[in-house]
Amino acid sequence: MNRLMRVIGQVMAGLTVVGVCATAAWAALEGNVGASSTTAQVLSGTIASVDPQHSLLKVKIGLFAQSDIIVRETTKISRGAQEMKFEDLRPGDPVTITYDDANGKRIARSLMVGSAAAPSEPQPGSQTPAAP
Repeated sequence: MNRLMRVIGQVMAGLTVVGVCATAAWAALEGNVGASSTTAQVLSGTIASVDPQHSLLKVKIGLFAQSDIIVRETTKISRGAQEMKFEDLRPGDPVTITYDDANGKRIARSLMVGSAAAPSEPQPGSQTPAAP
């Protein structure tokens, strides 16, 4: 009987450890744990949808990924040198967004809209001509 109680106690302790680890891993994946970023990050993509009621953009990144971006009243939105408003944003617009990560939520600092918003890395095979 004592041996059975000891085995049950060990199993319960093991399950508790597994449960705690699984909960911590899930919370980290959900963005509920950990320090928020203090440096701005940048992403480029295409606006998939605009939700003015919640000041939220869904931005398509690559073929299958999407990211939710929260736009505040303080977010600077522009197309070149021209300032824009949130209401001017349309699905299909290419954008480059500078944002802060606040507890797993992406808060936009600035949005640059238009063809100039595409990543500025040179494409393979393209070269800058040499000066004569």
